[in-house]
Amino acid sequence: MPRIAIYLRQSKAVEGDELAIDRQRENCLARATGKGWTVDNAAIYVDNNVSASSEKVRPAYQRMIADVKARKFDVVIAWNLDRLTRRPREIEDWIDLNERYGVNLMTSEGTEPIDLSTETGRLMLRVTSSVARMEVERKGRRQKESNAQSRELGLPPTGRRAFGYSALGAGAKGVQSTRLGAGGTEYPAYGHEPIVEEAAAIRRGFDLLLAGASLGTVARAWTASGLTTTTGKAWGQNTVRGVLTNPRYAALVALPREMGTTGHRANRYDLAALTPGGWEPIVGVETWTAASEILRDPSRRKTSGAPRRWLLSGLATCAVVVEGGGVCGAPMKAGATRDKVAVYRCSASYHLARKADVADELVSHTVMARLSRSDAVELLANHEAPDRAALSAELTALQARLGNVADLVADGTLTKDQARSSVARLRGQAAELTARLTDAGKVDTLGPLIHAANIREAWAALSVDVQRAVVAALYRVEFATPGRGTRPPADDEGRRDHTRRSVALIPR
Repeated sequence: MPRIAIYLRQSKAVEGDELAIDRQRENCLARATGKGWTVDNAAIYVDNNVSASSEKVRPAYQRMIADVKARKFDVVIAWNLDRLTRRPREIEDWIDLNERYGVNLMTSEGTEPIDLSTETGRLMLRVTSSVARMEVERKGRRQKESNAQSRELGLPPTGRRAFGYSALGAGAKGVQSTRLGAGGTEYPAYGHEPIVEEAAAIRRGFDLLLAGASLGTVARAWTASGLTTTTGKAWGQNTVRGVLTNPRYAALVALPREMGTTGHRANRYDLAALTPGGWEPIVGVETWTAASEILRDPSRRKTSGAPRRWLLSGLATCAVVVEGGGVCGAPMKAGATRDKVAVYRCSASYHLARKADVADELVSHTVMARLSRSDAVELLANHEAPDRAALSAELTALQARLGNVADLVADGTLTKDQARSSVARLRGQAAELTARLTDAGKVDTLGPLIHAANIREAWAALSVDVQRAVVAALYRVEFATPGRGTRPPADDEGRRDHTRRSVALIPR
């Protein structure tokens, strides 16, 4: 009796759906039973939610190939040959496998295995594969054309539901009815509506990032709220980054990724190339732009995602006078003594180390005292704040002009040289607008503290990275040697006075 393997695959599973896999399994087992063959459960290989025409690895498929090379099987049954592969080069691999290991293929609809040792069998396999490949290419072309049309209509991307939004309804292109958004604006009623709890978390995530929080802090905040990704996974730095750099949340339509481009979307999107979509935004364009600017900054410190423990590590600098009369200026980094006492050390030399807890206590006390003063509200005054609505409208008009350049070349209004010059000029204007929108999107880190009923509780509730942003907005912190003196007093105010000898807070 021949030894049988079964291969099952579906390209796209929705929320873990395996119904198509179950149907394939039933048909393939029925074919084997009809031939009087038995199939062990270990000989059934399943790739769920994996394409047969892409370059992505199919784990079960690779295991099956290894077992074929180990001469464990004589026949591999698939529901259809395109479940097995849609790539002509892999068909040639199966012909080679037949020559070396004697394995043949069979479909759930076939009455006999395809004998790959014969010219007719090889021809049948190659023709079937070529037809399947043509269907893949035809489907791909139609999908690209459909996606391009959707972008022109200002529709959101299709596919799995995006975090923060309900699913896009069927037949969205033909929907004529409208609904009222949160601000009273009308939007097409094709689904893709903000989900209250998730949308609030997204806005909070943007606020935290723009206030100085890390991606890890945002991930922990979303997790603490009981939220998961739309696939049910826990939040991490990368998945949070994927949300906060997605132009969808500002109701912007992005062009598809160009072939050969790499890197995260934060570094790929050009605001001038993003056109307004028709759905309800969760954040403003200026907020999304400011967040993208932060996340594409190459100097942004990469961390493991663990929450920060110390307020001044990397923020304060060393002011020890060095040879030549200048000051050191190196960042102070958190560390510990042999007795496991936390200290800040100069990162460039051993000439300075100060206890971390007392320095953090002094800085926190000074910040809270400053923000509790009656004149603290003056810190929020910004008489040069840009007009967000006007900037967004100007950018939309600029995007339309950029989109019309190709048409002006096609009808002979502009030469190619004139078009290049026009595009360069318009992109320069777009870059200037982007910078102004970035400034408009920066959140105020001081306001929530200044207006808090209990500033001490409000300060304690902030994550350390947001506290650091507040300190950086108010002061430049420098460490120096305290000089000769007595041991620090035991009372709080006396200890702070002693610490002020070596920790200077210079108002910005």
